Amino acid sequence: MTIMTSRNPQLLGGVFVACAFLAPIVSYFRHLAIVPLCVAAALGAAIAIGPEAIRKIVARTPGNLTLLIGGWAVLLLVNVSRTPDFQVGVYSIAKFTGTALTVFFLTFGASLLPRAWARRAIIALSISVSIVTVLWVLDMATAGKVSFAVFERTVQDNYGFFWFKAAATLAALMSLILAYAAWVDGRRILAMTIIVGLIIFLACFKSRTLMASVPIAMLIAYVSLKLGRHRMRILFGSVIVITAVIVGGSGKIFSAPDVGRVIQGNSSAALSVIYRAHIWEYTINLIREKPILGWGLGSSRYLGNKKHLMDPRVGFVGEAIPSHPHNVSLQILLETGAIGFGLFLGILYLLLSSADRGFQNDQIGRFQFITIVLVIMMLWHFNYGAWSTWWLHDIALTSAMLIVARRGFIAKTDSS
Repeated sequence: MTIMTSRNPQLLGGVFVACAFLAPIVSYFRHLAIVPLCVAAALGAAIAIGPEAIRKIVARTPGNLTLLIGGWAVLLLVNVSRTPDFQVGVYSIAKFTGTALTVFFLTFGASLLPRAWARRAIIALSISVSIVTVLWVLDMATAGKVSFAVFERTVQDNYGFFWFKAAATLAALMSLILAYAAWVDGRRILAMTIIVGLIIFLACFKSRTLMASVPIAMLIAYVSLKLGRHRMRILFGSVIVITAVIVGGSGKIFSAPDVGRVIQGNSSAALSVIYRAHIWEYTINLIREKPILGWGLGSSRYLGNKKHLMDPRVGFVGEAIPSHPHNVSLQILLETGAIGFGLFLGILYLLLSSADRGFQNDQIGRFQFITIVLVIMMLWHFNYGAWSTWWLHDIALTSAMLIVARRGFIAKTDSS
């Protein structure tokens, strides 16, 4: 098989170095700023790669993956004609398509990046994450005065540092990649320091889901290494089984008020769990009304946003669906039905299985890859929307930077 190269390696390298340096900083500035940055980087990568290499990689796409992507595209077109809000459906398809292209060009470009440029990109990323960490520490010490002065933020009494949630997520994912690069570069103490520092950082920030997801993901990733080539089947099988139990048992075996009775206290964490239980129950009831094709892409934005939920113990908990159900599986089932859910999982399974096989004997790389996948899956199932633009671009950048780290810090004889 002919080894593909980019048409302009210098341009490609410059794009990734700039993107690696700017991404954490602009995300700290404003969470949506990551979107135009990634789009610009993807465009630069596409130009640097050239049409010939793009045609070759498209021609090499496996037939089963092409079939699933085609089925997904057809389903989205059918769904947009059924959605009560046609404009929202069209906008959602356009946004999803644009994001998919951004992911493609960023990850493909990363796979063609020369080793020297890949190392520079990781160094730039480490500097950027360090700058964001310093800014965060200064903000914590000054009650946000640094950011309020530099970025002209407004104080949100109810949320405090909620505006940094997106930046903390990106910083955490990038830190996992930096730890991997440090480890394979022989700097193991530095790698462990990054991981420990990351957990302390998240604990101070009080990002509960993100803080818990990192050690849990690392533990499961370690166990998964013992499962051999079936690890991805077990992971996706678990997602299907858990989702089926939640959808099938909600309101029958258990209910949202049950959660409110079991979880005592009115702390932020308790109320968050209770609220999600009610959101999920409301979403599941809608799923049962249209289980095959769903309500249409983007329907989460208007289904339930005018209805308020009440818990028997704590009272008012919030909107029925605050723009999305805070669970990727339930959102896809709600909007695209069981058919869409199956197609979406099939595409993800083929992509992640192929990536997993690509690590071959690099067990450290595979461990970090699975850790990052699990962190993303946990955040996707408890915090973020399925199609939240900034979150999808965070995933795109994370995928690209993991590839960059491998190209920059694996053995020189390894051309994978």
